[in-house]
Amino acid sequence: MGEGTRRPGDREDISSDEDDELEKQRRNWSRKPLQGASLLIAKLWLEKARKRRAFLKHVTGIIEGNKADRCAMTGRTEPPARLVCTLARHGRPDKHAIDTLIAGFEDTYGPQERDVNLWKAYFRSHAEFITLDQSVLDARERERINRLTERPGGAHRATRAEDVSSDESDEDVIFDPLVVTRSSPEGRMLSKWLTAARMRLGGEFPRPDARAAMERYAEKMRKRKLAGGKKKIAGVEKEEDKKKSEEEAQQQRFEKRVLRLSAASTALARRWLRAAQDSLTKRFSDKGKQLRDDLAKTLSNMPEEDEWYYGADLIHAGRVLVERGERLQNHRLTLEAQAAVRVRRIENDFNEYEREQRENISNEREVFENNLATHAERAKYDLQLRLQELERERDKRREQCEEEEKKAREEEGAASTELLEKHRQIMHEIEDEIRREALDADKSKAIHDEEQRIFFRKSQDLAEHAILDRRMSAVTNIREIRKELADTVHKDEATWQADTAKWLNTGKRKVELKRLEDAENEAAKRRKRKK
Repeated sequence: MGEGTRRPGDREDISSDEDDELEKQRRNWSRKPLQGASLLIAKLWLEKARKRRAFLKHVTGIIEGNKADRCAMTGRTEPPARLVCTLARHGRPDKHAIDTLIAGFEDTYGPQERDVNLWKAYFRSHAEFITLDQSVLDARERERINRLTERPGGAHRATRAEDVSSDESDEDVIFDPLVVTRSSPEGRMLSKWLTAARMRLGGEFPRPDARAAMERYAEKMRKRKLAGGKKKIAGVEKEEDKKKSEEEAQQQRFEKRVLRLSAASTALARRWLRAAQDSLTKRFSDKGKQLRDDLAKTLSNMPEEDEWYYGADLIHAGRVLVERGERLQNHRLTLEAQAAVRVRRIENDFNEYEREQRENISNEREVFENNLATHAERAKYDLQLRLQELERERDKRREQCEEEEKKAREEEGAASTELLEKHRQIMHEIEDEIRREALDADKSKAIHDEEQRIFFRKSQDLAEHAILDRRMSAVTNIREIRKELADTVHKDEATWQADTAKWLNTGKRKVELKRLEDAENEAAKRRKRKK
């Protein structure tokens, strides 16, 4: 390989053959097999690379399935654009997003977990997609390569077009104020850089508009802090802010996928789950019973005189399976008896608790009704007293009015219309007050009764909920006992069922072959006798 190709404007004092130097270093690598830490690092890298390729291959279809119908940045559609769906982070395409997802998957399920369905489920719930035009991706890749290969310009070299980044995100970068002492190494370095920059720019310093520019920048920083601050300082996101933003974004994505069920839907889902679990347990038990019946029936078709045909090992293995099955069955029956005692104790405790609570509810209802009746009698008695008082007041006022009218007739010959109207108004007011007292008493009684009934219903509902919670707790405990029983015998029973199924596969085939051979021999004997 020769010297690297130079571009117009490259400096003569900087070599362009970096690739040649790297190639020479590669040729001089040692041919000895790796050992120790180097071998472990190489194996680790190879394992991660293979895992990354395999995991990415599994989710390629999912990525393609999330492709939108237009570019997220330019809005172009296909055709004429060539749209590509890629992974993203925080709304920006990220070629390392797959590594972040794999790391999160390993943190959640462990680095040794390689279940494809589990990985796909995690990928669907955590991956972020973005659809871009292929030309945009190519331009971003060229820009990334230019930034990596960009070298400082010389004193007499014109700036090339590709030396200027087209990224507009740097325009909004806000730098926090930083105080550096001039005597520190950082201060001396900054002073040296500032002096060289001023000499290169030329002119007087500080500039006439420097103070105004500084004040504008300070005002912009104050407004930004009042508005909530800036998470990115000098283009670098703080670690705690970055972690917090990722957690918030993950929480928001999770909340969008959360299925919120009502109480009735939750109850139906639990009922369905329990029915499914019971169905699986029953199917497993029925399978064991069927295998035991088939095993006994197959062994009964293998008499001792035919041991030469079936083989002693096969018959012995079948008998061993029968003994194992009986031991497992007896062990299961023993555990079921112990579990039944515990279940019966839980059921008796719940029944006793429910009986006591029902009695308390009935007694409280009786006391409540008696209190309402007592309050009604007391209110009725108070109303009667008040009405009697008002009636006495009415009779007294009537007598006063009659006396005044009698006196007016004696003095003036007849009672005036104004006096009669006044007395009539007084009597009407007293009658209205009597009616209002009765109505107010009835209304007050109705309000009181309704309030008391509301409070009583709430207390009754709490008692009913307590009974329901106790019932659910009892059901859960019973199911836990039965699950513990099933887990205890499931492993040995599953092993026995697998071994028995293998033995029956061979035994049934041999029994069927023996039956066919016996039938052919019998037919041959009959044909021979006929001849």
